[in-house]
Amino acid sequence: MDTTSGLPNPDENGPRRSDHEELFQALLQANQAAFVSAGYEAAYHALMAALHVAQDSKDAEGLLVIVGRAKEQQASIDDLAPDHRFSTGSAASRGHKSVYEMAAQQARAQAGMVRLRRPESDL
Repeated sequence: MDTTSGLPNPDENGPRRSDHEELFQALLQANQAAFVSAGYEAAYHALMAALHVAQDSKDAEGLLVIVGRAKEQQASIDDLAPDHRFSTGSAASRGHKSVYEMAAQQARAQAGMVRLRRPESDL
């Protein structure tokens, strides 16, 4: 870490896998904390940040966790807050899909791309 700026120094080898996993888990925890307090927008952004960490680290399993979490949270919003702007019904009334539905689709597509690019020895 650069002690003058507080920012990590770029490492020629890139970040360690454990760094990505720690960040991924912290973002999932932030997502859950925001979601249970009905902070659906903050929860969504934490979930998308976790998606980007999993994508950057080519973590197909992590991306599938995002798929499941997005679907679960979408169902909860639809059940508990059907008038919320992130609900399926509200999005449909504007001619759109819900952001959580789109997050699940994006994570599923990214997981598929990671798996396609994985060498056969890793499968």
